[in-house]
Amino acid sequence: MPFTKNQTEDRSELRDLVYGWGKVVTRRAFGEAGPGLDLDFDSIESLAVDMAQTLTRGTIKAIPGN
Repeated sequence: MPFTKNQTEDRSELRDLVYGWGKVVTRRAFGEAGPGLDLDFDSIESLAVDMAQTLTRGTIKAIPGN
């Protein structure tokens, strides 16, 4: 059973940081102009899911002992 900690601390600054990283990922993936209007939502979502999984792996890897 996973251990869950009561998460009462304010994480708004971290959310703002990660939100900004999303913009960086978009620029890197699609260029400064961003994705074209012809790009479907599934493609954008697929990129977002892949990047979120990568962020999760990096977060877990940064925990001592992993």
